[in-house]
Amino acid sequence: MPMIQLVDLAHARSGDKGDTANIGVVAYDPQDWELLRRELSPERVKTHFGPLVEGPVERFELPRLRALNFLLHGALGGGGTVSLMTDAQGKVLSTALLRMELEVSIEVAERVRGRGRPPIEEGAPAGFDAAAVEGLRVERGEGGVLRLTLDRPDRRNALNAGLVRALLHVLRNSSEEEGLRVIVLGGAGPDFCAGADLDELRETAAAGAETSLADARRMAELFLALRHHPVPVVAAVRGRALGGGFGLAAACDLILAEEGAEFGLPEVHLGFVPALVMALVRRKVGEGRVFELAVLGERMDARAASRAGLVNRVHSRAEFAAAVEEYASQIASRPPSAVRLTKRLFHGLEQASLEEGLARGAEVNALARMSEDCRRGVEEFLARRRDR
Repeated sequence: MPMIQLVDLAHARSGDKGDTANIGVVAYDPQDWELLRRELSPERVKTHFGPLVEGPVERFELPRLRALNFLLHGALGGGGTVSLMTDAQGKVLSTALLRMELEVSIEVAERVRGRGRPPIEEGAPAGFDAAAVEGLRVERGEGGVLRLTLDRPDRRNALNAGLVRALLHVLRNSSEEEGLRVIVLGGAGPDFCAGADLDELRETAAAGAETSLADARRMAELFLALRHHPVPVVAAVRGRALGGGFGLAAACDLILAEEGAEFGLPEVHLGFVPALVMALVRRKVGEGRVFELAVLGERMDARAASRAGLVNRVHSRAEFAAAVEEYASQIASRPPSAVRLTKRLFHGLEQASLEEGLARGAEVNALARMSEDCRRGVEEFLARRRDR
């Protein structure tokens, strides 16, 4: 069945309600209202956000407004935050919620796509090709491979607002490409990414709390865009991946590291907190190790990161570039529908009970069986067996 995003059906508003993020989803059209009521259950919304929402999700229906109102308890750490911070968190989550993918009928897909998709964020670079945006290089390889390279080597590929917006723009626009198979994210020069641009961090801090929170929520949205992109995203890490750079790698589905690569959370040395990054890293590395990295500001090398479960494979410097190319080609060669369904189910199982996970697995199993890739694969296997 066709896939659309929630933004095709509705817009979202957010605010604060005590210490809880408050998101309202409003259907553009009366025809979309029943679809929203059916698809946006509290359980599905909670699963969509995973560990970013630690508490329960409540849903309230406002039929006259064609709206659903969600209270997200414990959003991004939850209780104890001031009202201003909670409001900013609500804006992060409302934007991320609009990225939820929905399976719809062909009729619904044609209707909503016919009216065009409204933009979610103003100020994104115009056009799909972000190669013209300073700091990001976009290259298309053979077989459906898209390479994104952070290209600020003189700043150790530090993340500034322009680079974050460019990455978001490319990820959003590429999400609907049928021919896309895999994304490889790397860094130019000796380092992957040193984290946030400290000069810009100082400027946003001086501009006040609202500016700082707006900058932080863009980073959170980038992490979610990597996580929710329909195709696998591979981080190719050489050199240092620190702070937000560590988070950028952890937000990817897979990590390949060059020997000599380092991962760390040095923020404590600056009197800062890796608040967004911890939500991602603790999903891949044990809680005790992540807490130790955060409070001591230590680093771990590629081999230690591999033993901790963060890095998938480690390669020598001489072999690294070729190994990344081969790895991406292997993923791109797999049946695309199976790969996309696998990623969707894999991340959808977060926070799910065993019963719910098996139920979702049964649904994806049925979808996979009906795909052309699966039918072709089974026929080819049976033909080979007959020929033995």
